[in-house]
Amino acid sequence: MSYRLIKQIGVITAANLADDSEHSTSAFTIGINSSIRVSEFGGQDVFVKVSNEGTVVTNSSGVSNGTYLKAGTSIVIVPDDKVKSAKVLSATIANPAVLTVTDHFTFAAGEQVSLLGASVGAWNTLITDANIASIGGSEGPGGAGTETTITTDKNGASTAAYAYSAGGTLISCFKLSCINETAGSDGAIYIEEVVIAHAGV
Repeated sequence: MSYRLIKQIGVITAANLADDSEHSTSAFTIGINSSIRVSEFGGQDVFVKVSNEGTVVTNSSGVSNGTYLKAGTSIVIVPDDKVKSAKVLSATIANPAVLTVTDHFTFAAGEQVSLLGASVGAWNTLITDANIASIGGSEGPGGAGTETTITTDKNGASTAAYAYSAGGTLISCFKLSCINETAGSDGAIYIEEVVIAHAGV
């Protein structure tokens, strides 16, 4: 299998998994055509799970909600939830922060999102792993509705003004969690963003 490495996402070490509990990466974003490559390097079998809304991997006597990863091997995972994005047009300096975005987006309440590429850097920092509390909009001609606002769980009351020229993009974010397959047998994983390609690409 050929792939192009886009970036290193993170690492979960054997020391992290030594308590036999699940451990997760920080929130991360990937491109719409990307996959997540997970490589076990600790010499022990593990279970892993990628989630947008916060569900973590579990293991109850070998029964797991995650994907099995054999010691010393790699797998490529596509998130269960499709990567979604929308251009951010403006944001309220309020608590909670409300983002106005381009219509026809497919985000839903309960999803986690991050803001990338805004020229007002404080907004990129604020809207990181933000929860979509609700979605709203306005009624157009003939009763047609256009959903254009996303209410987050973040406090934007002390953040600088955000206008269309700020140019940010709201995008789905994910976390990957990992847990030992066998208690006391501590695995370790590397996590990377990759794009699957044919040879020569």
